[in-house]
Amino acid sequence: MSAGLVKRNRALPHGIKLLGDARDVKVDTPLTIEVAAVSAGAAAAVESAGGRVVRVYHTALGLRAHLLPHKFDNLPRFAAVPPVYVDKGYVHPDDAPSASEQQ
Repeated sequence: MSAGLVKRNRALPHGIKLLGDARDVKVDTPLTIEVAAVSAGAAAAVESAGGRVVRVYHTALGLRAHLLPHKFDNLPRFAAVPPVYVDKGYVHPDDAPSASEQQ
């Protein structure tokens, strides 16, 4: 958000959806991207360059705390991932690759 690539959207309260088609998108650099949802074509484009797409589960409050931590006196803990989302491949924000790189 701070780079201006993504704007806050009330229609998608739980994160970013990565869309694209492997034929239309050229990714040369391996990237690790954390998103709420991803299309098969976009995932294929990122993974063909050696990157990784991780689906991370956030509640509306958890996403707000993640994006705007300066607005909170005490940061709330992230909610547990509901079993139905675990079956769909979502991970907890603390288990995402960026969380392990920061420790």
